[in-house]
Amino acid sequence: MSTISMSKFMSESSIQGNYLIWLNFQYPDVYKVTSSFPNGGARDPIYGARLKREGMKKGFPDLVIFYPCGEYHGMFIEFKSEKGIITKEQKEVISNLKSKGYYCTVCRSIEDGINQTIKYLKD
Repeated sequence: MSTISMSKFMSESSIQGNYLIWLNFQYPDVYKVTSSFPNGGARDPIYGARLKREGMKKGFPDLVIFYPCGEYHGMFIEFKSEKGIITKEQKEVISNLKSKGYYCTVCRSIEDGINQTIKYLKD
């Protein structure tokens, strides 16, 4: 009997939230230096303009782990649902971050996020 990942049916927000619960329990020191970039979602135009003035940019991954490992300065994660599409801006930002020495990954499930994080922390 095969198992089906519940992540397949979860929103990007749910995947990210559950991943952070796991991270807090498994790696509390790493969790303490992890933060999100709330780039998505509809906003009032005035508030959106304010966020842009304050430095918010399109395409930044959802989460950053400020925890250097091996050759990397930190880890960025873009969470996508199974059918989520990576935008042109996201591809450009991820490519730029990789060229600057950051580990970047796109995760479509909690399990994927867990596996990528374990891989990153072991390098």
